[in-house]
This record gives sequence, structure tokens and C-alpha cells, in this order.
Amino acid sequence: MKTITLALQKGGVGKSSLSMALAGEMAAAYGSTVIIDGDPQGNITGQLHPNIEGKELADLLFDIAEGKEPDLKNAVCKTSFPSLSIVPTAGLDGRLRLYSETLASGHPWAVDDIVKELAAWGFKYCVIDTSPAFGPLEKSILLATDECLTPVMGDVYGQDGLTIFSENIQQLRKSQRAEKPHYNRIIFNAFDKRITGHERIFEALKSGAEGMELYCFPTDPIYRRAQDANTVIQALTGAKQETRAELSRLVKSIF
Repeated sequence: MKTITLALQKGGVGKSSLSMALAGEMAAAYGSTVIIDGDPQGNITGQLHPNIEGKELADLLFDIAEGKEPDLKNAVCKTSFPSLSIVPTAGLDGRLRLYSETLASGHPWAVDDIVKELAAWGFKYCVIDTSPAFGPLEKSILLATDECLTPVMGDVYGQDGLTIFSENIQQLRKSQRAEKPHYNRIIFNAFDKRITGHERIFEALKSGAEGMELYCFPTDPIYRRAQDANTVIQALTGAKQETRAELSRLVKSIF
């Protein structure tokens, strides 16, 4: 199973929206895909599966910390979009933040255990959303990740954040003697050439991100419409041509 994580120590860059768009594209193009909501805010869960009737991600992690088998049967939920499932997080009523603050540091491979179980279930692809942090939970997610993508917005702090994140990834791999995650793709999100500075920042990213592949996603009302409809953008019509084309290019390049 191929596992892709969207991560950056900065909020408001569109990680959740892009995670859902990427997962929807994988499900539509390649089949059985699962998305793990690894953000304690639970925004993806609220959009794709608003009513949690079974277990959430935190329950699986607490099970592993207690030496139990993670109960995926009662945690993996189908979404309304074909071939796309979710391991949910309950947001305000959830326990993921509690796990992150108490037990995550002692179980760096817990998320990897869950990912391996999902692969054994027959899922082909996994997308993981993260919070804007680089704590024990986020490190555990990244150690379970084959490839990490970082979205940035058109502000002057974007490149500094990428440099810090790249250094953190290198240190994580070194400290855990791990080869994962692979990291060489950046997404410039919500690009709008009408906004002063966006084209200049995009060009600066291209020249400064040596060895990295750069993708550019435009501002697109389709994300808001998908949120209102509790689905992924692939279930709707009216997405910008640039959005569809760049998603397709990204997924094809990954696989």
C-alpha cells in the first residue's frame, strides 16, 4: 500500500482540502483508498463522515499503546464516494489530542502498525492529514509514510517554513534510522495571479526549491461546494480545469 501524507508546521495552507482532493483522485483513478484523519480538529471527518458510530483513530492508537490489536473493523468507515473509506477523528469530542500529549512519544511506530493493518485489509492507497505541528503524533504519522507533500500559500514566510520542515524530516529519519518518508514535492495552494506577489513568490519557490517538484493549485470554489455537500470534489461538476489537470498530474507523478 502506498501512503501519502500532507504535512507542514503551519495552519491555514489547505492540508485537509488537498488531502481529500488527493484521496478522491486516487479512489477514482486507482480504486480502494483510505484516508486517515490525523488532525485532532477532525475537519475531514466532519466533511466526509459526520456521524461516528464506531471507533476513531485515537481508539486504535490507545489500543496499540495498551498492547492490544487495533480494532479496525469498528473504525474504518465507508464514505459516500465509491472506493473511498476513512479512519475518522471525532474533533472536539475526540481523544486524539489526549493521545498525542500523553502516549504518542512512547509509541513512534503505532501509526505504522495501523497502516500495515489497512494494507492487509486490501487497501491500495492511504492518504493521511495532519495538524500544523511536528510533535510525537505527527512524527509517528511521518514514519508510517512513503511520501510526504507540503502545501504552502502565497506569503513571504512559505519558504522559511519549507526549510524548517525539510530539516525536521531529515532529523526524524536520522534519529529513527529510517528511510521514510520520501520528500520532494511542494504544492503552491490557492494560487491567484490577481493577488500582488503570488507570481513572484511562485517563481521564488521554483528557483529556491532545488531538486523539488512544484505543483500549483488555483483558488477554486469547488472545495467549498464539496464541504457543503459532505463529499470530495470528484463527486461534483464545475471544478476549474487547472484544478483537475494539476490533480491528475500530481497523482500520475506519484505512481
